[in-house]
Parts: sequence; C-alpha cells; structure tokens
Amino acid sequence: MLKPNSLRASLAVFVLAGGIAVAAKIEPPTIVLGEPTTTIVVADYKEAGPANRIVFAKVEVLQSRAEVPELIDVGKPDLRKPLVVGERYILAYSPYAENRFEQIVMNPRGATIFSSPGIEPGLWEDSREARELVMWRIDGREPEHEGKKESKQDGDAAQGAMPRLLKMLRSDQAQRREFAAAEITLRPSLVSSLDSSQQKELQRFVASDVGPDRARASVLQAAAAMPAKSGGVQGWDAVSVDLLANTPVDTLGIDRRSALIMAALTYPSIREQHPDGKLQARWLRSNEIALVETAAMALQDLSVDVARTAFDTALSEDALADDNRSVIEGFKRRLEQTKRTP
Repeated sequence: MLKPNSLRASLAVFVLAGGIAVAAKIEPPTIVLGEPTTTIVVADYKEAGPANRIVFAKVEVLQSRAEVPELIDVGKPDLRKPLVVGERYILAYSPYAENRFEQIVMNPRGATIFSSPGIEPGLWEDSREARELVMWRIDGREPEHEGKKESKQDGDAAQGAMPRLLKMLRSDQAQRREFAAAEITLRPSLVSSLDSSQQKELQRFVASDVGPDRARASVLQAAAAMPAKSGGVQGWDAVSVDLLANTPVDTLGIDRRSALIMAALTYPSIREQHPDGKLQARWLRSNEIALVETAAMALQDLSVDVARTAFDTALSEDALADDNRSVIEGFKRRLEQTKRTP
C-alpha cells in the first residue's frame, strides 16, 4: 500500500506574473479559469510596451466581470515562444490584486496574465479547440464560495471527464498535456478514485520521454494517493525505478529534469519498503546541486547506515565534483552529529 499524501497546498494559487498574487488555494486549471477575478479575451498582439509590458487589441470577450479596454496592457509572462505582431491569441488574466487589508481591488500595477499549475502562462494561440478548453468547466462549482469542499457530484463530474483528460495527455501540444496533468492531480477526490486502466495511462505518460517534465513530475507525486488496485503500486514502482536508474545524471544537458527526478527520488520514501539506496546514491553525482541534496535526504530517510555508506563511497571518488563533495561532506557531518546526540 502507498501511504496517503496530501495533494493540495494551503498557500496561494494565483501566481500572477509581474504583479501581486491573489491569495487562494491551488486549484485545477478549469476552476482557476472560472474564477470571478479571471478575465478571458481573444485579442491581437500589437506591441511590446515599456517596463516589460505587452499590449493587445481586444477582439472578443469570452468572460469578464470587469470592463475590458480596447487596448489590453498586461505584464509579460514567461513565454513558450515569441509573440507575433498581428497574430490572434486567447488571454487569461486578472486586473485585480489583494491589498494589505486582504481586500480584492484593481491592481495598481496593471493587469497580469495568469501563471498557475496547468496554465503557465495563461496565453494560447487562438483556435476553436483552445476556446473550448479555456471555457471548459468540469463540475460547475462556484469558485467564489471559498472553502467549499468537493462533493460527490464534483468527483463524479471529474471522473466523467477522465477520457478527455487522458486524451489531452496524449496530445502533441505540451501546453495541453500540462493542463490535463494539473487538472487531474489537483483534484484529490479524482486521484483517489482512479482505476487500474487510468493509472496505467498515467504511468505511460510519466514513463514517456515527452514533456513538460514538470507535468510528469506532478503525476508521479500524486501516485502516492492513487488506489493500490490491480498492480497499480507495482506499476508506479517500475516507473520510478526506471527514471532513477536510466536517466542521465547530467540533467543540465537534457533540459533540466530536476522536478521529475526529485519526484522519483522522494517516491520510495512514502512506500512501506526499505531499498538499499543504490538508485538514490547514483544521484549524488548529479550536476544539479538540488538533486544531490534531494538524493542525500532520501538516503537519510532510508537509514543512517545506508546514507553513511553511500556518502563514503561517493567521497572516495576522485572524479566527484567539488560542489558535490562539499554538499555530501556537509550531510555526513550532520549525520555524525545526530548520531552523537543523546
């Protein structure tokens, strides 16, 4: 059995690029896009403005409670590819911010395009499929009712959407795959009800060598809360082992797969098993220090003896990078100090 794992963070959901965050819980993309503070428009890209702003000309308003100006000036997000002047896009942005009194007010810094799980950023090339996606409301929840828990009806609606979400995970568009992964993993009631065939589809997605890797990571992290049905646990075990054993430790040379490998490194620690630590120890040689640290912590979670052996073996290698050596020596010192503490 997998140990239960919390999938919902208690902090902010709307990370607004270049602006102030609107505090709320992390929600699936379809709920974020349906929030009363969200404006969704079709607009033509006009130009780059000063202070890292970009300007669009309004074409059509799909959703908004605020008045939408003819020229829409928003903070520039991290873009998947450069914008083309004259091209038509769909924007999901907010003209609001939270002030120091925790009130929602018009953002004095101007509107900002959304960046939250599954919609990073809230900007799509205009198409019929993209319009349908941004206006999709799976369960019809009223997001302004803060703290409203998922009902059985919500869970049933999300389960009914799984065929479409799984199809999106097989899409040739990375943006759609990321959207689907977030929609699934940010719904605890859905994750806890996935059947064996659905889990196998998700396992194939994580095991495949297609990105975005952060989407693959989010699915692997959610595996802890999936039902242990018909070999589901064994399937996730195999996926995590393959990633740790066969992914090159030179992650900087393969598009920074740190999030995915971190998920794989932490996966065994939530399982009721005691591996020998060889797979985790392999990542002490990574060229990303964050992965070296995660591997060291994963080894410590196994046992003091396993961690000490792995640290000593790595430190005995002349080819070990100086930065790695420094990190591992620090972990080893703390390990010995902990051992001596009565």
